[in-house]
Amino acid sequence: MKFSLKAEHSFRHAHQLVNSKVQTTTYNKIYNTLKNTETMKAKDFMGRKVYDKDALEVGKISDLEIDTTSFTIEKVYIKSGMTKQHAIYPQNIDRIGDTIILKVAKDKL
Repeated sequence: MKFSLKAEHSFRHAHQLVNSKVQTTTYNKIYNTLKNTETMKAKDFMGRKVYDKDALEVGKISDLEIDTTSFTIEKVYIKSGMTKQHAIYPQNIDRIGDTIILKVAKDKL
C-alpha cells in the first residue's frame, strides 16, 4: 500500500504513541483514516464552494497558508462576497468533495 509522505510520517508518529489498549484503539482509527487519505492538487481545491455545518454557503476557497518546514496546510482562506475573507484551520473542515463542508457555523468564523 502506498501512502503520501505526509500520511507516512503521521502513520509512523501514531505508531510511536501506541503502548496500551486505549492507544491501540486510537492507533487503529488513525491508521484507517490515513490509509483512505486521498491527495488533491491545490489548483483543484481553489474556487470550491464552502458550506457551514448548517448547509449555508460561506464562500469559495481563495488561498492556502502552508508551513514550509512541515509541508502542511496551516490555514484555508475563504472569500465571501466582494471583500470579506475568513481564515479557518484545517481541523474545522468536516468533509472535502465537490464542495467543502465545515464543522462550524458561518457566524462563528
